[in-house]
Formats: sequence, structure tokens, C-alpha cells
Amino acid sequence: MNTLTSKRLRGLCLALALFLLHAPAVAQTGKIVGTVVDAETGDPLLSATVNIEGTTIGAATDLDGNYELANVAPGAYNLVFRYISYNTKVVQGVDVKAGETTRLDVTMSEEAVGLDEIVVEVEAATNSEGALLRVRQRASAVSDAISAEAISRSGSSDAADAMAKVTGASVQDGRYVSVRGLGDRYASTQINGVRMPSADPDRNAVQFDLMPAGLLDNIVTLKTFTPDKPGNFSGGLIDINTKNFPDHLLVKFSTSVSANTEAHFGDQFLLYSGGELGFLGIDGSFDIPEPLRDPNVIIPERLDARSNAGLADTLNQYSQAFNGIMAPAFSADAPLNRSYALSVGNKVGLFGGQLGFLGSLTYSRGASFRDGFAGRYSVTEGASEMITDLAASDVRGKEEASLGGLLNVAYRPVPSQEIAANVFFTRVAESQARYQEGLYPGASSANDSTTFLQNRVLTYAERDLVSGQLRGEHAFGNRARFAWVASLGTTRQDEPDRRLFANTLRRVSDGNGGLDTLYGATGSGIQEPSRYFRTMEENNLDYKADLSFSFNQWGGLKSELKVGGAFTRIERTFRERLFQLAAETAYIDPYAGDPDAYFSDDNTGIVRVDTSRRTGRVTYRFGHYLKTRTTDPFNNYDGDQSITAGYLMLELPIVRTLKLIGGARIEQTDLEVLSQAAIQEDGTVLKDSTNFGQIKETDVLPSLNLVYNLTDNMNLRLAATRTLARPTFREFAPFSNTDIILSNLVIGNPSLKRTLITNYDFRWEWFTRPGEILAASVFYKRLDNPIELTLIGGTNGQRKFDNVDEATVLGLELELRKRLDQVLPWLKHVSLGGNASFINSRINIGENELRIKQALDSTASDTRELQGQSPFTLNLDLAYENYETGTSIGLYYNVFGRRLSVVSLGATPDVFERPRPQLDFTASQQFRSVTVKVSAKNLLNSAYRETYRYQGQDFDYYRYETGRTFSLSLSYTL
Repeated sequence: MNTLTSKRLRGLCLALALFLLHAPAVAQTGKIVGTVVDAETGDPLLSATVNIEGTTIGAATDLDGNYELANVAPGAYNLVFRYISYNTKVVQGVDVKAGETTRLDVTMSEEAVGLDEIVVEVEAATNSEGALLRVRQRASAVSDAISAEAISRSGSSDAADAMAKVTGASVQDGRYVSVRGLGDRYASTQINGVRMPSADPDRNAVQFDLMPAGLLDNIVTLKTFTPDKPGNFSGGLIDINTKNFPDHLLVKFSTSVSANTEAHFGDQFLLYSGGELGFLGIDGSFDIPEPLRDPNVIIPERLDARSNAGLADTLNQYSQAFNGIMAPAFSADAPLNRSYALSVGNKVGLFGGQLGFLGSLTYSRGASFRDGFAGRYSVTEGASEMITDLAASDVRGKEEASLGGLLNVAYRPVPSQEIAANVFFTRVAESQARYQEGLYPGASSANDSTTFLQNRVLTYAERDLVSGQLRGEHAFGNRARFAWVASLGTTRQDEPDRRLFANTLRRVSDGNGGLDTLYGATGSGIQEPSRYFRTMEENNLDYKADLSFSFNQWGGLKSELKVGGAFTRIERTFRERLFQLAAETAYIDPYAGDPDAYFSDDNTGIVRVDTSRRTGRVTYRFGHYLKTRTTDPFNNYDGDQSITAGYLMLELPIVRTLKLIGGARIEQTDLEVLSQAAIQEDGTVLKDSTNFGQIKETDVLPSLNLVYNLTDNMNLRLAATRTLARPTFREFAPFSNTDIILSNLVIGNPSLKRTLITNYDFRWEWFTRPGEILAASVFYKRLDNPIELTLIGGTNGQRKFDNVDEATVLGLELELRKRLDQVLPWLKHVSLGGNASFINSRINIGENELRIKQALDSTASDTRELQGQSPFTLNLDLAYENYETGTSIGLYYNVFGRRLSVVSLGATPDVFERPRPQLDFTASQQFRSVTVKVSAKNLLNSAYRETYRYQGQDFDYYRYETGRTFSLSLSYTL
């Protein structure tokens, strides 16, 4: 060991020894922390003083109204809170225990006459849900929220699980969130107040399953627009806030294991054997083979290569570059799901100021399995029954690895100044195998045969999200504040080597009373064996600055004027390469039911060389070979969006009980999408309406919110606002794709316009006691030029994104959270919560879609509900919380109404996703530093189901069992 290393090791040992010697001394004292806010507005009070009566221990509050009293000997104390022009407040009986932190949040009121002193008994703050409700009570806009405490109590594993409990929110496909029945186009998602980029190439939606629950502090959903927020939402602005640093040293480790009855207790788990899922979600075995990585590589034509040795060798090399795995493999079982999380944080003194930090890591790995059914049906004019186009079993196995991390650092040199930085990252890798087999009457070619389809899809995808933020907040006295933030976010989705292989089979009579099986791997509408490579990368750059001034209006009430600006730049690059295999079927054995044999090396590339006896000419015969050109240049595009914004906002109490929050935001949009098809061979760019789209608009978005305090704990809210929704890059780009079987082609549209939305909201809310609420809301929205996936007449049901004339949404929301001790005193630890939304939406059907429907049914309506809209959502929970014993038990129920999933062609009924009630149970027990939690999800074992309904009968479009999930977790906190 060299000298330098030896010195470092001795220094580390000395530091560790000092820490261990110091720890017992620290453990003999306690700490008091909390927040001081204005009782009227809920705003934090900067530089309020906090003193322990009869001692010299004291502190001043910082920018967020936070204070800390450290090294306090165990005992009961009276705390004195003072602030200029506010009544002094004394809180009696604050209990401090050795080695523990006592939290005490306080509200202070402005003096009326003289400097009165208010004395109260301490009421311990034990419920962070209650803290969020206090914020909602004083907020300027209509909002809903869920805290880390509620997320943990409900057993949610990620942000998607958590959002399913929010009033008016519903989750689709386990990752996409819609608010108030509106699709993801009408929602905006932020992380710590800055736009969160999407990792999905096809949707505007953030994939909420990317956010592990262990990294979340709370999720706030803003439902009405105020000028200091982005204007591109109508359903909701979802702000995901990651964990902040603690008030004291915190080290927490947790681990869990879970199993699903569908995935882990069967004997036929389906997996992708083409490559192993990397431990950290990284697997390079799916990359494009080296000879084909150059996107400009030229694949020889087979006809040219037949008689040219050089071209034949090249085509042979390219064709054999891929491995021959084109079908799933089966395994006896799947590994149990497991997860791990570690967090370390503290707040320490540094250079006379306060430095806080928190670092967290999460890792999980698991599997899921679906054993279901896929059906496609149609109705033709004059038909009395549904025609079966496909009826197939549908089996899917998926393995997933997820890694996430968070680092928050904040420094306050003085209480009125703060500089903070945070970095958040997450990576999810998925390996998926899917197999379908069933009736395929559309390909039948003989009266004595029944045709079946066998379809295989192998996919591997890596999704990354990285977000870095640098922010500052600076107070100048008690009247002015300046806040700024600079953020860089990057998302990437890499889907390498998506493999598709389909074939038909027919059972025909062998003439002896038996059946022969005839396979077909070409024709009959079957796509040739294909391998897709897709990458999407999106970079987000955000700058924001806000300056606020406080002043007293004519009656002396506190008011605030806020001005600010923002700039957002989003750049997306989407690339797709498609390789398809063709075959000289005369020179290979026909497909006989074994994919491995069919795509073996012996059947790929050059399989025979013929030499003419007369001329000596050599001819190269190929089995499977790569086709020359399969990638569509329209399916490669670049997107660029810049949004420059400025706003003016005023919070003005008209009288003590009535407050106006009004102003306007100006947003200038410059959105461009350019297809690679526009780039000519000489490098020039030829833009036209088929390969280039642009939106350049300047919009003024007014906002008016009124808050009337009926009592100190009861509000009436009224809001009238104007917002917008921009087309996504996927909708705007001239990009087309189709699903795996019998699904219609979906085409982008560079001619789309933005949607302008008028919103009206009314809410009554009663905060009966800390942690309790009773609320009711009514809202109405009118959407001009909404974007829908519409049918293109006469093109086999192809679909295209287009603007339709108008849509309206009318809804009612109800919310209740109540402790039951007022019903029966012995139920003091039991609480009941619930929320419900009832929504009616209507959209004018697009011209082509209406023409097709009315051609077959002249009475067909010219309106329908919005796609993805649920007529109702319902969440109920019954919880037992005993903080003295550390016991928590909860029962959670969630269901949504039937929602439109697929708009069908002609007289064929539309497809609706059926209600799927879910009942979850969680229980946890704390044993000092260790907490044990058990949970059971989907106790009702509800199945996922999408159906057509025709003449009173349901026909399955897609159905699968979801199974029950049972989990056990342990956490240790130092």
C-alpha cells in the first residue's frame, strides 16, 4: 500500500471514529423543526423568530418559513413565535425526546389592535396529507394532491399507481394518465415545477411508471390555469415533486418481494430468448449487426446477385448477419419480483449557512404475464350478425428491470437566499415475447379448410429519463422575491430488433378421414418476417424567472403582483430502420411449423450454387435474404418546438373574505416537424405539405380566479380561463405505423392546428378539521379544433390525426376525507376517504367518419364521446392509522366507467374498454427502526376487457386476466 493510500485510509478511520464518538452525544438531545406561515394567505413568513421560553435557544425562519432548533435537551417546552406586525404566538407543551425530531407547524395572524399574545396548546403535526390540504386551502387555483405518506400507505409502486387515487384521474395501460376524462394531449406533466419530457414516441404522455414511488414527495394536480403556469393544459397540470432533504440525518433502506398469480404460479411463462435482460437494464446484444450499421449501406438486389459473385457474397453476408431467433421460448416459471431502495440525507451547517442534501437509489426487477384473447369483427351493410375476421388466443410474457436515482442539494448562506440543484434519472428496460394463435377466416382459400393465424412478436426496449435542475430563490426584505430555474431534461427510447413473424395454417382432409396441416409463411395478407430498429431522443431546455412584489391594498390586506417569463426548447429525433426477409421458396424447405429450423443458417443467404454445363455460368440461389429497401424515409423525422412566454398576475383581496387572482399569459409557439423524405440526394431540402409541418402562433391566455371564504375553513372558488393544446410530434409528423395484426394504419398530419380551450370551474370546499375535506366541483370545457384520430374514407379503415370542429366536456367531482371519531369515539384511528367524477363529453364526428357511418346507417349520430373518456371514476379507501403503535391498515377500491377505446369503420360497433373494479389491501407495522408491510392488489381478480356490442351481445376485442399480486416489504430507518 503506497503512502498516499495509507494516509487516506487513516483519515477515513479517524473521521469514522469521531462520528461514532459524537453520535451518542447527539442522541442525548432532540430537535424541533417546523414551518411558520401566514394564517390568512398560507404564505411562508421569512425571518420570523422562534425561541424556547426561558432559554437562549432560538432561530429565524428561512425563505420557505422553515425553522430548526437543534441540540434541545429532552423535556416539555413553551415556544414563542414573533413576527413584525403579527400577533405573538406561544405554543405550550412541546415535547422533545432524545434522538428524535419533533415537528411543529404554526400559523400566525396579522395584529388587529396592539400586539396581542395568543397562547395555544401544542397539536402535533402527524399527517403530511393534512399539510397538503392546508396548502390546497390557501392555493390560488383548484388543485388535488397525494402525499408520499398516502402513496406509501396505498402500496403504490410508482407514480402511475399513485395517480389512480387522485380525484378525476384515470390510468391507462399502467402508465398513461388522463385527468377529467381528457386524453394525454390535454395534460401537462412537470417534475419539480419544470416540464417533464416524454419517453414515448407515439404520445405526448409522460410514462408515469418511470417514476418509482420511493423517490416521490408528493404529486399535485392543478386543474385550473393561472398565468404563472404553462398554458398548454386543460384536464390537469401534474407536478411530480421528488423528495427533499430531511431535517436530520436519515438513512433508510427498504426491500420488497412480490408475486402475481398469473406470472409466478403457472408453468408456461413466455420469454424472449434472443438476449438476456441486463442487470442494470443495459443489453447490447440487440444492436444492428456491424455490417449493416451504416444507414447508407446498399443491400444488393437479389436478381443482380444471382450472377455476380461479389454482390452474392455481400448479400449473403448481410442476410446472415442476424441471428435466426424469430419466436418466443417457454419457461417453467418466472422469477419473483423484487425491489431495493436506499436513501441518505441530512442538513448540516456550512460556512455560517445551512447545507441540505438527499441521495436516493432504487432498483427493481420483475415479470408479468398475460393469457388472453384477441378478436376482430366487422359488420357489413345488411348483415344480421358480426363477421369474424380474427379470433385468437393471445399470450404475452414480459420481464422488466428498473433503476432510478435522485440527488438533491440546497445551500442557504443566509435565511433569505437559497441555491439548489437536483438531478433525477431513471431507466427501464423491458423484454417482451408475444404469441397469438387462432381463427383467421379472411385468409381461407378453399371451402374445405379452416385457416388459422400464428403470430409472434419479440420486443426489447430501453427507456431513459434524465432531468437536471439548478434553481435559486432570493428575498429582498419582506416585500420582494426573485426566483429562477434552469433545467435540462433528456428522454430516450431505444427499441432495437423488434421481430415479427407470422404464418397461416390450414387443416385439410387427407382423403382417409384424417387431417393434414398446411403452413403458409407468405401471402394471405401476412407481413413478411421483419426486424425493426427504432430510436427516439428528446431534449428539453427550460428557463424560468419570476419576480413578485407584496403590498397592502386599500384596506391594508396583503396583495401580490407577480411578473415573469419562460423559454422552452424541445428537440426530438426519431429514426426507424426496417429490415425484411424474403425467400426463394423453391430452394428451401417450406415452413413446416418450426421457426428455428425455418430461419436456420442452412436456410439463410446462399443455399445453393448452380453451374451451367453448357456455358459454365454460375448462378447463386438464396433462401432467406434481406430485401433491398424497406425503410420508409417518411418514418424518420426531426421535431423542434420553441415556446416563449411572459405573464402578469395579480393576487388582490377585494375584501378580507374575497380574493381575486387574475392576469394573462402570452405564449409564442414555433413548432416544426421535418421528414427525412424532404432531404434530396444532393443534400438540398425540399419542403412541401407531405413532409413538413409548421405552427407559428402567438396566443394571449387570460385567467380569472375568485376565492370567497365563507368561513375560516370553507371556500367557494370560481375560475374562467383560456388554455390551448398543441399537436404532438407524432401527430404532426408524416409518420405511419401499424400494430401487429389486422390493425389499421395510423398516419400523422403536418397540417394540424392547435386546439383552443375555454374552461369554467366552480368548487366548494370545506376543510372541516386538519387532514379532512369535503368538496364538490363542477366544470365545463369547450374545445375548438380538437385533434382526433379520424377515419379516412375508402382506404380500408386507415386512420389519420385531424382537427374536428368542436368538443365539449361537462363534469362533476366529489371528494371526502373524514376521520370517524366524531361518529364513534373508539374509531379515532379510522378514516374514510373517497372521490368520484361524473363526466359527459361530446365531439363532432369528422367528415369522412360521418360519411362512412351514414352511408350504412342514415340515422347514425353526428356526435360521439371523446376517445379515452370515462363517464365516471370512483376511488374509495378505509384506513386505520395508529401513530402510537406504528400500525397502518388500508383497503382501497377503484373503478372507472366504460370508455371509448377504438373508433370502428362503417357499421361495425365502436370498441369500449369495460369497467375493471380493483380492490387492494395494505398493512404495515413499525417496530422501532424497522417497518414491515404486506399488500395484496386486485383481490377481485378483475380482467382487462375491450369489447364490441352488437344486437345486445358483447364480442371481445381484447381480453386478458391480470391476476392477484401479493407483496412483502421491509424497511430500516437509522
